Amino acid sequence: MSHSLRSTGQARAVVADKREAILKAAVKVFARKGFFNSKVADVAGEAGMHLEKLGADRDLAIVFQVELRGSTKFMEEFSAAGFAEYLEIIHQTIEDGQKTGVFRRDLNATVCSKILFGALDEMVTNWILSKKPYPLAPMADEVLKVFFGGVLK
Repeated sequence: MSHSLRSTGQARAVVADKREAILKAAVKVFARKGFFNSKVADVAGEAGMHLEKLGADRDLAIVFQVELRGSTKFMEEFSAAGFAEYLEIIHQTIEDGQKTGVFRRDLNATVCSKILFGALDEMVTNWILSKKPYPLAPMADEVLKVFFGGVLK
């Protein structure tokens, strides 16, 4: 099996795992707190989101960060494998939050979902390139703090 096919298979598995983890986490949080009392951060924390999975497997993180940027074919295969579905989960969560009044309604949910994913993705790239080892998963809290709270005082 070629490197590209192996990495595509890993990409599909990660997307499927992430979707399943997010859905299971949402069910747990909603059952515990109720839908209207639940926060996206609670679901994200329960699921571990994007960074915990990649932080546990440096090789997989390198494949994601290098292959996704270096191979159009890989990106097309990865998109077909569920990347669009992964973004859609984030998008739908934002839209649901807008409908319930938790999130601002004047924001474009598609742009917001891409910004959130992009921020998480950039944390993985920095982690890979860093000469100093550090745990990746806690960076999700920092990203969510900025995403949900903004930078204004």
